[in-house]
Amino acid sequence: MEINQEIIKMLSHIQWFSKCGMRDYQADTIIYTNSWIEASEHYNSQEWEETTLKARNQLTLYLYNDFSKEYLDWNTLVKEAKIIVNEMLSEQLNRTRNEFQLDDVFSECVRWDILSIIMEYSYLSKLGKRYNKFYSDQILYIYSIGHLPCGWEGKWPSGKLVIY
Repeated sequence: MEINQEIIKMLSHIQWFSKCGMRDYQADTIIYTNSWIEASEHYNSQEWEETTLKARNQLTLYLYNDFSKEYLDWNTLVKEAKIIVNEMLSEQLNRTRNEFQLDDVFSECVRWDILSIIMEYSYLSKLGKRYNKFYSDQILYIYSIGHLPCGWEGKWPSGKLVIY
């Protein structure tokens, strides 16, 4: 297994956080926050941490059960992906954190999301049609349109994504 280079290219073209504060995307599956402070309350919440962990665990469990040979590459891919995420995002995350006086959890949450996107996308050919592609569909899309996914309302996978 290798990291999918298509997703790296897609991520490198994102205008990170450029639409935060705007309500330019409408969908029944999202809820907007009104400020960085409110976004911070969401991404610091136990609910958001549990949701993102459940989504990641869904992927690893699926791979472990159905594609155990390919899953053996997981740790190697994670190490490579972490390097890519740091190179790609460190400057942007520091700039955004400083500009809006955000805590370290902001950077940790974004890094977790992007790492999860890369991992899910790298195993995409193994995921069935019924698999909930939370990271490669929902989370990636919100980042790609310049917003920050920062919370979840409801019990995952039902519910709504909170964005800023």
